[in-house]
Amino acid sequence: MKPTLAPWLGAAGAGLSLIALGNLPYGYYTFLRVAITGIAILRSVMAYRALDFGWLWALIPIAILWNPAIPIHLERTTWAGLNVAAAALLGFAGYYLSRRPDSTSKGQ
Repeated sequence: MKPTLAPWLGAAGAGLSLIALGNLPYGYYTFLRVAITGIAILRSVMAYRALDFGWLWALIPIAILWNPAIPIHLERTTWAGLNVAAAALLGFAGYYLSRRPDSTSKGQ
């Protein structure tokens, strides 16, 4: 994955998570599960390639909680807090990982 894509993925994930704080149709939350899981997995791969295991372990729970295959059902207020936390983590991960060199570019 191109490193220039990193900040946009983080911003997209953060934005989608913050939009979810509104009172939206159920279809949006289904879309959100797919999108956030995909973004968290891509970010996890980028963290692994950068050998940044702290971000890897921060992103894996996001992929698990938002996964659409085995949905985890929580109260709306709980999801609101988790969406804010995910927005912060994905946003910071996007910024931080875009500044780190990809370990595969070092010939390893």
